[in-house]
Amino acid sequence: WSLMDSAANVNLNGICFTGTSKGYIAGDNGVLLTTNANGQWISMESGTHYHMNAVAAATDEKVYAAGYKGLILKKTGETWEITESPTIHALYCIDFGSNSVGVAAGDSGTILRTTDGGDNWNLVDVSYNAAFLDVYFPSESIGYLAGQQGLILKTTDSGASWTDISYSQVETNLLSIHFYNDTTGYACGANGVILYTENGGANWIFKNMPTTLSFNEIIQLHPRMDSICDSVIVCGDYGVIYRTDTCGQDLLNVTHGSAYTLSSIQFPKENEGYAVGGDPFGNKPFIIHTGDGDNWEEIQIDTINRYLTGIDFINPWTAYISSTAGTIY
Repeated sequence: WSLMDSAANVNLNGICFTGTSKGYIAGDNGVLLTTNANGQWISMESGTHYHMNAVAAATDEKVYAAGYKGLILKKTGETWEITESPTIHALYCIDFGSNSVGVAAGDSGTILRTTDGGDNWNLVDVSYNAAFLDVYFPSESIGYLAGQQGLILKTTDSGASWTDISYSQVETNLLSIHFYNDTTGYACGANGVILYTENGGANWIFKNMPTTLSFNEIIQLHPRMDSICDSVIVCGDYGVIYRTDTCGQDLLNVTHGSAYTLSSIQFPKENEGYAVGGDPFGNKPFIIHTGDGDNWEEIQIDTINRYLTGIDFINPWTAYISSTAGTIY
């Protein structure tokens, strides 16, 4: 890993890459970064000082960032312009189910929807006060939201309406949600909560995990495979990573913990993955690697001295890591 000049010195919160491998990062104080022809990260004019929490691409050319006070920014050429937003509540997550259908969500049960690729956003009327923390669309019509107090919502009409499919016995915050397909998926969050469904949330299986640590992200180990029983990986506080190969029936601890939090995890190739994090209070980085999905080893890198917030691969050999204070590796 090598340190890159990120042209920013604030916390970086969200990262995405388009189909052309062009990258975008959203951060505090209105910071928005992109990659140039040389693979360097450069600053783009955002026109705001508000914190931007998430970024997502509808197409290679249509990229949107969402953040504080309901702000949605649209990339126009090499700059960003403010898109009219019908809310003043903070937005924490954004995802597109297709080139045209997208949802941004956040504080006070706020859900915004677009059907024209992000040119116009409309408020969806739902009667919830909890914040939504993650959104995932496995297809254009089917989408899922996860948030505070165990709240999970589902749409079957591209976000026009939402149904509460929460598991009644979970009231802790859900931080991440991921689906293989329209019906089979997971949600995870605080206090070691992991939920699993095979029928689109009509029924949830609560996994009684032997930990009260938070699980921060959940992903599919082989995202390009069609098997609904493909492996799932979750990462969380104190370096904990759990894995299942049995359709969610058994989740095994494959790291046994460490002193550091894991904030993000990615698998660029079959069974080969990286997880990043560290100590957010002491600016201590932590990177671990696996070649088989089961055995993880720490990567010692003297040039990194920041808490690492996210990792994303543009191909099996090239990845970018975001961190606090605007540092990119």
